Amino acid sequence: TLDGTLFPYTTLFRSYRDWFVADDPARHKDRVYQSKKGQWRLSTAERKRILLDHIYGVDIDPQAVEVTKLSLLLKVLEGETKETLQRQLFTKERALPDLADNIKCGNSLIGPDFYHGKQLDLFDDDERLRINVFDWQGEFDEIMQAGGFDAVIGNPPYIRVNNVDQELRPYLYSTYEINHRFDIYVVFVRRSLELLAGDGRFGFIVPNKFFTSDYGEGLRSFLAARKVIREIIDFGDTQVFTGATIYTCLLFLSKTEHPNVHYAEARTSRGAQQFTLCREFGVPFDRLSEKAWAFVDNAASGLLDRLRALPRLGDICEIKHGLQTGMDSVFLLTKVSEASAGDADTIVAISEAEPTQFTIEAAAVRRVVKGAVDLRRYFIEENERYVVFPYDVKDEATIITPPEFLSRFPLAWEYLNRHGKQLRERKKPGEWYAFRRRNYDLRDGVPRLLVPSISQRASFVSDLSGHYHFIGSGGGGGGGYGLYLRRNQPPLHFLLGLLNSKLVDWLIKLSNSRFGHGYYSFNRQYIEPLPIRTCDVSDNVNQQRCDRITELASEMLERQNRMAAAKTSHERTALQRQIETVDREIDQLVYELYGLTDDEIRIVEESTAAATTK
Repeated sequence: TLDGTLFPYTTLFRSYRDWFVADDPARHKDRVYQSKKGQWRLSTAERKRILLDHIYGVDIDPQAVEVTKLSLLLKVLEGETKETLQRQLFTKERALPDLADNIKCGNSLIGPDFYHGKQLDLFDDDERLRINVFDWQGEFDEIMQAGGFDAVIGNPPYIRVNNVDQELRPYLYSTYEINHRFDIYVVFVRRSLELLAGDGRFGFIVPNKFFTSDYGEGLRSFLAARKVIREIIDFGDTQVFTGATIYTCLLFLSKTEHPNVHYAEARTSRGAQQFTLCREFGVPFDRLSEKAWAFVDNAASGLLDRLRALPRLGDICEIKHGLQTGMDSVFLLTKVSEASAGDADTIVAISEAEPTQFTIEAAAVRRVVKGAVDLRRYFIEENERYVVFPYDVKDEATIITPPEFLSRFPLAWEYLNRHGKQLRERKKPGEWYAFRRRNYDLRDGVPRLLVPSISQRASFVSDLSGHYHFIGSGGGGGGGYGLYLRRNQPPLHFLLGLLNSKLVDWLIKLSNSRFGHGYYSFNRQYIEPLPIRTCDVSDNVNQQRCDRITELASEMLERQNRMAAAKTSHERTALQRQIETVDREIDQLVYELYGLTDDEIRIVEESTAAATTK
């Protein structure tokens, strides 16, 4: 894309001008001159030469191409006067250069081999123009014959695969060996590196999400295996672009191998032209692979290596995604009141699809919680949410048949039928009133831990009675996950205390997708690999720590419930102090359980303290 073309041209202007001045302007009088105000300026001829010799660009949008040409030409004429322009006309010197060989229109990612094996007559002129294949070798033959471009810079488009033309996807998959859930900027990185000369430099601003996301796995593997990263300047959750919510980094590459990556964290403000480096260090390439990247210094790296030898949370627990109805506006209800006196079998509710009150059978619904809206650290906020539940649950959940549904729950059946048109439009297999997806646990009464999929810190809570179902995604508060202990595993509340500790919170955030306002993702891909130190009954000290963590986690649940019911500020202050005391004791026990040294504890404490002040 051509977004950044003007900046390098301006930078080249300054660099050439400063070099000519430093080297003695008299030796370069045809290239540089002094204005009436005493400022050194490049001659128009020199500005044209720099533009034609150094600046090239390609964009699929013909309007962007023309706008870029105009912007560059205006830069050439910057500082010109009527007299200087007339002088050029008098000498028959062309005032503006022709940029047709420099700035071109085409699809940077799609080459002429796109049509190999295809019937060309199936593509009409309009379709060919839309695809707009671009032959880099043919269009920039001299440059490519010399080995490629000296520098490739840009701000590529950020477009998920579902918004990429379906006709182009097979070509992109086969040509660039990318993950099927890719973002188009990943392809631009691969293509741009191919265009680079052997000693060239690459610089892009791209989303930092590829550090940890599933779709970034291929790019991580590609960059790490070739050791081509020179530097990463990571803006974290700081917003760089005005009018866009995107979390970015500056990615600098070259084709020559490097022993390590220079990594720096930076802070800036939206739309600002400068940034401040917060901390920086080198990261050896042997710490980077296709797995999610965690950028830590040498001291923290040793701790991580030791912890990774422990069992993973995914070995201890089965991690289930919450339910996805495919039509929350119909299935999710808010209880308004009990039904009329003496009728304990029904409730009065409303829904987004039906905001006027209606009555529905209590046995046809289940209590449900919604991600970060209801799930707190050691506490479930009761908001009278329910979900219409068209299943029978014994050993496994089975959909209730239409005749049985009508017989057992006529009010619920009538309610769903009032919205049958929308429900049928979901175009899913099975009964029209079933949930959209079934890759979650629909059982009742199963003890589990719950965690919201997005939170500012580790916020696990227990549901020992299996009283709640939980939303998987969306719905204005994100979704959540349920953790079910496998056989012969530690007590659920021991795991609860462990997962809510500072150490585990730090571990989760190291390789994570960040969001605005200090939020992080707690999706399965980030919590499943967590190293878990299990209880060892043969080690008396270890077992005592485990028992104490279990006891303290139960206390935390009780205190958080009391906090929610507290009536006075004095009571809340006293409870908050108790909670903080118990928290500190759990953190210390977890440090001891994992065998952290004082220096390692300091790393965790300082990192978590810094995170809370951002």
